Amino acid sequence: MAHIVILGAGIGGMPAAYEMSEKLRPGDKLTVISNYAMHHFTPSNPWIAVDWRKRGEIEVDIAPLLAKKKVDFIPVGAKRVHPDKNQIELDDNGACFVALPQIPPRNVNWFSQGKWVHLAKIAFEKYYMRKIKKGTSEHVFEKMVLNALGIMKLKDK
Repeated sequence: MAHIVILGAGIGGMPAAYEMSEKLRPGDKLTVISNYAMHHFTPSNPWIAVDWRKRGEIEVDIAPLLAKKKVDFIPVGAKRVHPDKNQIELDDNGACFVALPQIPPRNVNWFSQGKWVHLAKIAFEKYYMRKIKKGTSEHVFEKMVLNALGIMKLKDK
C-alpha cells in the first residue's frame, strides 16, 4: 500500500493527480496538498487586472474535482518536507511560497500582434479549464497527435 502526495494543485499538479489516480492499486492513497482551495489558469491572471477576463472564468474549486477521482485534498500549504520521516509539515497559517514557472520563460522574447493572438489565448484557456473541470489530463486528439509524432509515454513495468 502506497500513499502518494502531490505538492501543489497548479498547472502541473492537477493533471498529475488525474493521471496518478488512474494508476492507483487497491489500497493505495493519493493526496494533493495546496495552499489554495481554487485552481487558477495562472497565465490569465494579468487579464483580470485589466478587466479582460473575470475571476470565475479562470478558476475552479479544487476539492470537488479531486473528490470525483477519489483523491484526498488538503487546502493548506506545505511548510517543509521530511523525507527521512515520510512526513510533510503543514503551514499553520496557510502561507506557502512556491516558485511558479514564468510564461514566457526567462531570457526568451515572445511577441506577436493581431486579434488572433488574443483569440488563441482565450481558446487555450477555455480548452485547459474544460480539461481540469472534466478531470482529464489528455484528450483523445492529443493522444492521436502524440502517437502520430512518435511520442509515447513511459510505460509502467
